[in-house]
Amino acid sequence: MQHQHLTISQNSLNRAWANKKLVAGALKTAHVRPSYSSYEDLLQDGILIYAQSLDEAPKCQDPAVTDRFAFRRVYWRTLDQLRRHQRDEEAATPLDFAYDLASLDEFEHTERGLLIKEALEHLREPEYLVITLNLCNGLSLKEIAQKQQLSYRTVNRLKQHGLDQLRLDLACLKEDLD
Repeated sequence: MQHQHLTISQNSLNRAWANKKLVAGALKTAHVRPSYSSYEDLLQDGILIYAQSLDEAPKCQDPAVTDRFAFRRVYWRTLDQLRRHQRDEEAATPLDFAYDLASLDEFEHTERGLLIKEALEHLREPEYLVITLNLCNGLSLKEIAQKQQLSYRTVNRLKQHGLDQLRLDLACLKEDLD
């Protein structure tokens, strides 16, 4: 990730801090609520973007125009950060055995491989398809949604439900073996 060094005047930072309701409004428009775990980080980042916008605005420009521009800038930056966070979460599967799924055939005869294979067989077909396409074939959820003509939300829900089911099944199967 590339870090850029910003120079923001103290006056602009003070003005942005005093009008942090504008930033909170942009976050609200992006459907980020104060209960969101990264809300404070997004708010602070938004205040810096707002201050930068104040510094970059021509001195003769109407403050209302500058505020509208800053609002849009904070809103779009927030959406970018939320998308990046979503991609990162999507890429990092919560299954500690995800690497095993990619080479299921290679370890089919190991205890762990047999457990995973049996747990996968208990999944409903749509969940099985999404999980294998995502984890084994490396397709993103967006690609799967397009390929299967489903909404992204549906594919994401299928993956999450399938992973939850796999966790439960694997825990039960492991207990049976112990």
